[in-house]
Amino acid sequence: MYKLIQLARRFAADQRGNLSVEAVLMLPVLVWTMIAFFAFWDVYRINYLAKKATFTVADIISRERAQIQQSFILRYANVFAYAVERPIAMTTSNATSMPFAMRVTSLGFTETNSGNTTTIMWSMSTDPARMPLRSTSGIADLQDRIPAMMDGDNIIVVETHVYWSPNFFRPTRGTAPSLDILEDLQTRTIETVTTVRPRFVPRVCFIASGLNIPCEL
Repeated sequence: MYKLIQLARRFAADQRGNLSVEAVLMLPVLVWTMIAFFAFWDVYRINYLAKKATFTVADIISRERAQIQQSFILRYANVFAYAVERPIAMTTSNATSMPFAMRVTSLGFTETNSGNTTTIMWSMSTDPARMPLRSTSGIADLQDRIPAMMDGDNIIVVETHVYWSPNFFRPTRGTAPSLDILEDLQTRTIETVTTVRPRFVPRVCFIASGLNIPCEL
C-alpha cells in the first residue's frame, strides 16, 4: 500500500511532457484566435473602405453638370471597386457576379398646402436582381435616411452593398464560404447609404431610352 502511495505521489509530481500536452491543448485555441482577429479586422477595414468609397462616388455624382446615362453606373461602380480594393472592371455581363452592388436614386421634394411629397425622379442599379430599382411606392424605408429638404430640392441617394466573406475561407471572390462554424466569420452584406445635393445644377438629370423624365438645368 505504501508503495502505491509513493507511486501515485511520484506520478503527480512528474512534470515531464507538460509542454507537449499544453501545446496540444492551446494550439487550436491560438490558431482560431488569430483567424478570428484577422477576420474581424478585415471586415472592419472593408466597412471603412466601403463608406469612404460610397462618399467618393456620391461626391462625383454631385458634380455632374450634363445629363447622365444608364452606362454611367458602371463607371461609378469601377471607381467604387478600386476604392474598396476590388479592382475588377465591371461590365454589363459580369455585374451580377461582382462582390458588390450599387444603386443611385434621385429624389425630389415638393411642399404644398395639402402636404409634402417626396418623389423618386429616377433610379439606376448595377444589379436590379440584388438591388432593385427604387420607386415612389417603396420610398418609406428611405425616409429616416433623407435629410430635411425645402420645396423644389433635389438630392441623390447612393446605396452600396459589399458582399464580404473571410479571406481564410473564400474560395472565390464574392462567394459564400463553406465553413459551418464561427457564425461571426460567415459571409455578410456591408450596407452603406449616403445622400448628397447637386453642387452646380438644381438637379442631376438622367436620360434613358423609353423614359420621359423632365429635367431643367
